[in-house]
Amino acid sequence: MHVITDPSIVDNPDIASYQPYVHGRCDSPALIPLHMHGISMEVNCYLDTAFVTVSGTWRVHCVMASKSCDCRIAIPMGEQGSVLGVEVDSTRRSYYTQLITMIYTLKVPQVDGGSKLSIKVTWSQKLQYQDGHFCLSVPFRFPAHVIPVGKKVSKREKILLNVNSGTGTEVLCKTTSHPLQEL
Repeated sequence: MHVITDPSIVDNPDIASYQPYVHGRCDSPALIPLHMHGISMEVNCYLDTAFVTVSGTWRVHCVMASKSCDCRIAIPMGEQGSVLGVEVDSTRRSYYTQLITMIYTLKVPQVDGGSKLSIKVTWSQKLQYQDGHFCLSVPFRFPAHVIPVGKKVSKREKILLNVNSGTGTEVLCKTTSHPLQEL
């Protein structure tokens, strides 16, 4: 999400236009969804714990190219999750951190209008045990308004699930919300 405190910076970064109707400041800040250009998730399950890595790229699509704004990213981990690391790449800087305590949103300061923001987040999450089965739930559905308009812009979604249940244990996949290829 773009964090907009000054509405005068809101514009198309590719084709600037005059917006005489924009005045004042937003108090509290307005949140505008980022355009998603790609997202992938890799899940490695070991016994009762899943290690989830989500990598995504978004474009700051409605802020003037000469301006910048803060961006806020929500991390879709479950109740018993713990963030293990975050990597951020933007036009101004790249940084990473490890071993973060409880965190569900991440603020990325001063991202330039029109630029791409890439984030990779890794967390551990306990698998829920329900009706004799282990269950993993990670929200991986995106509303239409985060998908860029236009034929030239591609949006990629990818999910990779690896399960290590121990020796001699059969793994069955009961239900999924997304199609899986079994190897």
